[in-house]
Amino acid sequence: MACPPTSSSRPTPARPSATSRKPSRASTASRRARRRRGAAKRNGHLLLAEAETSTWGSSWPLVADVRNGRRGLVLQPDHLDGDALFRTPFPRMARAEFPVGRGVYVESGRLRRVQIPVAD
Repeated sequence: MACPPTSSSRPTPARPSATSRKPSRASTASRRARRRRGAAKRNGHLLLAEAETSTWGSSWPLVADVRNGRRGLVLQPDHLDGDALFRTPFPRMARAEFPVGRGVYVESGRLRRVQIPVAD
């Protein structure tokens, strides 16, 4: 048997559901970036990303896409960069072997030393 409402009973206000909220600018930008990465991948386009090595350890979707490609260029590399960025171990390399503009190009686990032009 249900109890009749008393004078102290107040209706609870309706709360907006999580799906009815307006998306934030960050989430909208994230969705756009995800669509563009997907289109670039499907069409074989180059995805260029730049960051410090410590940033590549994060779990952002963009970072995961770049790391999963296992292809890229590292300028003035450290031997730990290979595992951190490409899941490919780099041999021990002396920093003196890599002046400004010199680096390593990695593709499918293979390393090639490269030199890019540097403007004065």
